[in-house]
Amino acid sequence: MTTDGTTTLLHGSSSWTNASSTSYCGSTNDDDDGDGGGGSCYASFARFVHMMDLIAVPIIIVVGVVGNVVSFLVFTCTYLRRVSSSVYLAALAVVDTAYLCVLFFSWLVDVDIQVGRPTRVETLWLETETTEALT
Repeated sequence: MTTDGTTTLLHGSSSWTNASSTSYCGSTNDDDDGDGGGGSCYASFARFVHMMDLIAVPIIIVVGVVGNVVSFLVFTCTYLRRVSSSVYLAALAVVDTAYLCVLFFSWLVDVDIQVGRPTRVETLWLETETTEALT
């Protein structure tokens, strides 16, 4: 909290006037600087969002891909294939599945799973082998 009664949110992006020194979490606003210390609400919310990102995104991807495959099969293998709009809906299912694949690789990067790159252990092994070969 600053001396003029405003609290800076998200590292200075905006500010609002605080009527009292108690935040909505029941703690004082003395540590609402967003650094995650002192049990601030920002740190708790950031942990919650991170856990939801780790859990919810893969579930959404799996359910979405399964749903899109079922939709594609329904629109192309049943009597609905005679309806002209089924072509567009089947194409939409294909494009949605492609987007979910891109989202999956984006999620892998966010959770620091490296695809196609050597892991830290492999990198250390290669560095050790290279230095032994040079000596």
